[in-house]
Amino acid sequence: MKNVLLTLLVISCTALQAQIPNSSFETWIPVGSWVDPSNWETTNSNNQGIDNVVQTTPAHSGSTAMRLEAWTYMTNTYSSNAVCPYSGGV
Repeated sequence: MKNVLLTLLVISCTALQAQIPNSSFETWIPVGSWVDPSNWETTNSNNQGIDNVVQTTPAHSGSTAMRLEAWTYMTNTYSSNAVCPYSGGV
């Protein structure tokens, strides 16, 4: 029974992974004064004008990658974030 459930879980995760749009971060679009990966939402708009989610190389697959950088404002350090809200069935 455990093997059947594990197999179903692996198949489900594999199927979900294939549904993430722009998963290789090849397409970037201008949003305000920065660029974001297409079909992704980032914290670039919340960071006092500092791009903390940036396009970079080398990439695992394709020609570009996404790098998340922490930034400091006043005395606080903040982490960056990127989410793909369109991964559910697109």
